Amino acid sequence: MPQFIFGGTVNYGQVAGILMLDSTIPRIPGDPGHAETFDFPVRYGVIRDFPFEDLIEIRKDNIDQVIQAAIDLQTEGVNFVAIR
Repeated sequence: MPQFIFGGTVNYGQVAGILMLDSTIPRIPGDPGHAETFDFPVRYGVIRDFPFEDLIEIRKDNIDQVIQAAIDLQTEGVNFVAIR
């Protein structure tokens, strides 16, 4: 399938954007935080200073950080964004 590139981003070819919290635990293949997990190029975005408890308790207090990080990945050219 042809891919159309119109310009406007610094780099190209990363299909997926993966949002990560700023933890530094080891990540092995199979974990979304390890790029070799995917058969296609991914681009990572880091949500800094986001309370992990907000994810566990489904709190929306800091949801603006998540939305902004997803918009940033979209601006950088990814086709979809997932959060890990």
